[in-house]
Amino acid sequence: ERWLRDQQGWWPPRRVSRRAVTAWGAQVDHAVQDLRDRDDLALRQAFQLAMESLKRTPLADGPAARLQACIGEASRRHLGLWPHPVQFMAARILMSGRLAEMQTGEGKTLVAALAATALAGSGAQVHVISTNDYLARRDCEEMGPLFAAFGLGSACVVEGMDRPERCAAYRQPICYVSGKELVFDDLKDRLAG
Repeated sequence: ERWLRDQQGWWPPRRVSRRAVTAWGAQVDHAVQDLRDRDDLALRQAFQLAMESLKRTPLADGPAARLQACIGEASRRHLGLWPHPVQFMAARILMSGRLAEMQTGEGKTLVAALAATALAGSGAQVHVISTNDYLARRDCEEMGPLFAAFGLGSACVVEGMDRPERCAAYRQPICYVSGKELVFDDLKDRLAG
């Protein structure tokens, strides 16, 4: 079984067709139509309903599109950004536990925030791993209003923070951290027992 499971890494990455991206974007656009007129509280309630429905039927496209529509609408209201179809598709891929490779300029910051919002809304604790401290801090600050729209706290871990600050940041539903800081914190925790 282990051999078969590990074979997936040997296969070339699966590309998502332009048709699939367009179709998914259309589903999200259709789902957002009745959310535009609602206030923030009603949007949060629609988010919770979509999340509950998605928990019951994890592979259903309808609840997933509605969930992403809620997050996209909150992004439009609080960040001034409406995600493109490719960003919705990349967030959907991340939410399914797979990797999404995107080119420079395709909006990875927003994609990570869309997926992090959905995953943290389900009760999971989310760590968004960045390449450096600057990006971790910047992305956390820029995407904070989106997380706050759904009552989700966020924080970032950067070099120079003391242990209590780091622990408090890691306890937030969404924590931005650079790979270097995460690895060293893990090593420190293992050495401390």
